[in-house]
Amino acid sequence: MALRDKSAKGEAPALASAPLPEIAPKLKSMKQHEWRERTEDGNVRYLRAQHFGSEWKLQSTLKTDAEWHVHDPITLEEWRIIRDVLFRKYQRRRGAWKEVELIDKRIEDLEAAEAEAEAHDAP
Repeated sequence: MALRDKSAKGEAPALASAPLPEIAPKLKSMKQHEWRERTEDGNVRYLRAQHFGSEWKLQSTLKTDAEWHVHDPITLEEWRIIRDVLFRKYQRRRGAWKEVELIDKRIEDLEAAEAEAEAHDAP
């Protein structure tokens, strides 16, 4: 198909109606989960867990604090909290079971590593 030049009349040229090829492959989207909890002092703490690919990032801030603090590495107790949040989202059909399974696997791996470290330290 030929392009028709309508620029002389002040109109944009008409493009051929051929389908365009997909230029970029589909990218995985980042999943973000946010929740809040009260600290022992009664302050409100906001938490954010971000999942992209196989990486997880946990951040937190107090309501009175402007900066987010990254938790690196994520502790076993924090993984259990993230798992609880994701499971509750799954029950409300707001989350995927696959994410809960991924967290369960991480928790199992961390528990096994802790058990191995304790067995290695034992006399």
